[in-house]
Amino acid sequence: MVIATFRLSSVALANDVAHSQAHDAMGDVTAMLDLCRLARDRSSDVWQRFVRFSNRAAVRDFVDSGDCFSF
Repeated sequence: MVIATFRLSSVALANDVAHSQAHDAMGDVTAMLDLCRLARDRSSDVWQRFVRFSNRAAVRDFVDSGDCFSF
């Protein structure tokens, strides 16, 4: 049985991103920025969705515009 995990250290490791200072504020921010750059560089479509849904009004419009929404 495989359990999906989205812990920063696991996601960083899976993407070959250095994260030697786990649970240190600056180390966590650096790892997250590196992961964001990977998403931006490897899949601009995914990155655009990240950026779009970083705005609360855009998320609300998306949810309200459909007949059905599942989370």
